[in-house]
Amino acid sequence: MPSAEELKKYKDIDPKFIDYFIAASEKEQEHRHCSDMKKLKIINCVERRTGRINFFGMFFAFLSIVVFMGVAGFALYLNHQWFAGIFGMTGLVTIVSIFVTKDDKRKK
Repeated sequence: MPSAEELKKYKDIDPKFIDYFIAASEKEQEHRHCSDMKKLKIINCVERRTGRINFFGMFFAFLSIVVFMGVAGFALYLNHQWFAGIFGMTGLVTIVSIFVTKDDKRKK
């Protein structure tokens, strides 16, 4: 909207200019609100997708660690110590690396 002095000059030229400026400013405000709502919907979808990806990543990581430990336990049951040691250490190193990298991310 123009300043009050400019509005007075426009009114002197044609009184309909003020109605035009009010209507234009209302349309602009409506457009801004609509654009903001679209941006918020996009942000909401992205956040939901990121959360879903994080959940499934953690779930499958946990599942793979359980499988590694299960295979190691089964190999011990079948008396294959080397195979069980390799899979057991892989699972253990995975668990330890999760906690070590978690602390590194907090420091940054």
